[in-house]
Amino acid sequence: MRPFVPRNRIERTASKRWRGSVRRIVSAAIYNLSCFTHGCSTGWVSGVLGNEALTGGAWLAALPCLVALPAAPFFAVLADARGRKAGAFCICISFIISWSLAAWCGQRGVWAARVAAGAGGAGALALAPLYCAEIAPRTKRLAAMPALACSCGILFAYAAGGVLSAHALSLSMAVPPSVLLVSLIWLPETPSFLINVGRIQDAAKIICWFEGSDFQEDLTDVIEQQEVKIRTSDCYGRREPVRRQDSDTFQPMLKRSSGLESNSDKKNEQSACRELFHHRRSRRALVSCVVVLSAAAGSGAGAVNSFAAAVLRHSTHSVPHLNMTAYNFTIYNGSAPRQLFDPSEAGSILCGSALVLGAAVATATVDKLGRKKLLLWSCSGITCCLAILGVYCDPSLRSQTWYSHRMWPYRRTQNVKEKDIQLPENLTTITFPEWKVSEIPEWKNYSSVKLENESYSGWREHNIMNKTPSVKEESLWAPVALMSIVLFLYNIGLGSVPYVLISEWFTVNVRTLASSLLISWMWLSSFLILRYYGSLAVLVGLHGIYYICASITLLGSLYIFLVIPETRGKSQEQINEDLDGPLVVIARRRKNER
Repeated sequence: MRPFVPRNRIERTASKRWRGSVRRIVSAAIYNLSCFTHGCSTGWVSGVLGNEALTGGAWLAALPCLVALPAAPFFAVLADARGRKAGAFCICISFIISWSLAAWCGQRGVWAARVAAGAGGAGALALAPLYCAEIAPRTKRLAAMPALACSCGILFAYAAGGVLSAHALSLSMAVPPSVLLVSLIWLPETPSFLINVGRIQDAAKIICWFEGSDFQEDLTDVIEQQEVKIRTSDCYGRREPVRRQDSDTFQPMLKRSSGLESNSDKKNEQSACRELFHHRRSRRALVSCVVVLSAAAGSGAGAVNSFAAAVLRHSTHSVPHLNMTAYNFTIYNGSAPRQLFDPSEAGSILCGSALVLGAAVATATVDKLGRKKLLLWSCSGITCCLAILGVYCDPSLRSQTWYSHRMWPYRRTQNVKEKDIQLPENLTTITFPEWKVSEIPEWKNYSSVKLENESYSGWREHNIMNKTPSVKEESLWAPVALMSIVLFLYNIGLGSVPYVLISEWFTVNVRTLASSLLISWMWLSSFLILRYYGSLAVLVGLHGIYYICASITLLGSLYIFLVIPETRGKSQEQINEDLDGPLVVIARRRKNER
């Protein structure tokens, strides 16, 4: 017979569990406002510059990645020394300074703003996943919340950029870090950090709060339960249960809090670099993660996030804009008119929605589907979509009559002696003699202007933006649909799974070093892609970029299929055995079948 359980006790347990889940979700959501702001910073280039972003916003998009290279280790050290809340405080300050400079300090302040945004983004991507994992160790779905928050921030930048001015957009993006800064007053620290620094009583209180209780239970039981979890977890590099005696319940905590560690622990810490490169499984895991992160960067999804409207525009129009916004920022400072929701900008909003949907699907399926399956779906799907998009934009195939030349028809100045200056179309700023200003009709396309050889000292600059014919909406559906699928597939695989693999493949002794190296490589590859995406489009055309990205993801899918093992539901010993096995996974399968 089943033991009788009072109904009110069951209701109290269910209410406690529900209350604890709500507290975890709310705390994680508030901390991930930092990732939301980082997403806003990523989509800010496309939201502000619009169709001009691809060729004039390369450095604006790439500079934060360059700053994040030294900033990421700083935030990791700060979080270990002062806590996750201290790291969040520095992230908020960085973002608030960034958006304040972008809103009030003019053109030069924009560059300083991007530097501060890079520092804040590095801290957000380094600490937000750590905070989510430590407040909910048994719920892996919260670990995917940073990717969802970044996607929502990118979508917000796309949508708000078509409605708000650059000044108002910067001020609106300063609201999320301000809310996070105020919320740090009550936002709890993670129990793992408090235990590591010896604040056991505070850790027990926070554990009770996250479990849904109102701190009415006995502290001793909670502390002992948490100590057993820590001793049997990966913190000591083993998964087998350890028999705990009452006399040594607090010994590991006291040793860590007082700084008294055994010689073997110090040797393990000192040999982390040697262990990472000496053991075959660690080398294979490191190389595999580098390949997956390279495929993620080579897919071009990161560049599309920053240049979405411009990429869609140049995929459907024969003559791209000659962009001078990197130098005079006439669009940024509001001196040039801009249409409300240009068709390409509306298409970028649809792409951002697909990005959010992909992050939501990844959050729901990260524990149900295999890591390798998600990566294969992502890589192979992106390869097909980019290949089709390249064929659609390829002028040699003549699939579109309007696309009959390279993407960037830059013309050199000719007939200099006769003062015949050839000006490409859509030039933002041109200069005329002051006495001839009245003869210049507004909103006219000036492709060639004759300047008389007269000595007149009065010159004045005028912003003359010709009204380019709008792109037909029916010509946008193919690039928008294909690019939306690319971003959706990117977020369900290449955009989220590599970080899960980092936490599963490496042992505790080398995980910190390996993650630092891989995150640095991620920022470096992102910088290279964002900086030279537009330059390569000038040289080989936008269709050539699609072909190159499709080739990279194709090679990545072959590597994933042949080399990377499946790790879902496996212990650390089983994962190490797979990594120590044959290089080709198919050969290992056949060997096991025999």
